Amino acid sequence: MDFITAFVSSLNNGGLTFLADFLNNEFNMAIATLALIGACTFVLKENRHLKVLVLTLLLGLAISASIKLIWHVPRPCATVPAKIPCPPDSSFPSTHTIAAFSLVAASLGYASLVIYLPFAIFVAFSRVYLGVHTFFDVAASLGLAMVSYALASAVLARIEGLKHAGNK
Repeated sequence: MDFITAFVSSLNNGGLTFLADFLNNEFNMAIATLALIGACTFVLKENRHLKVLVLTLLLGLAISASIKLIWHVPRPCATVPAKIPCPPDSSFPSTHTIAAFSLVAASLGYASLVIYLPFAIFVAFSRVYLGVHTFFDVAASLGLAMVSYALASAVLARIEGLKHAGNK
């Protein structure tokens, strides 16, 4: 296990564990993500990039699920104690981290970045803190979120190009 993973997972704080475990639940994570998207869309009036944000998130989740099916990487909690029960699926990539950083990638250049970025950093930290992912898992997941954003942007640009070509 790498030094960063060992150090972060060795930390212990009751409040932090509670919040990290709360977001560990997929339903709670989905609700938190949707609440942030709703807040940024309606409160900050940032709906111009909503399509790319949602598509980035969906592509990120699909990429994560695909990689987990193909490449099974044991979780760190399979060999060392974790703060929560060890999930049965693959450690790589971190779906929670891809979801959170998908919001960041799609909000670059928008005011909502100041809301999404701390959330994503906390989610990534919490995955290592709980002992269910390694630093590599969350770092690579950040990269995969950026790939999802690039794909979503390309797809939407292509669709918009086809729309404009059809209107001529």
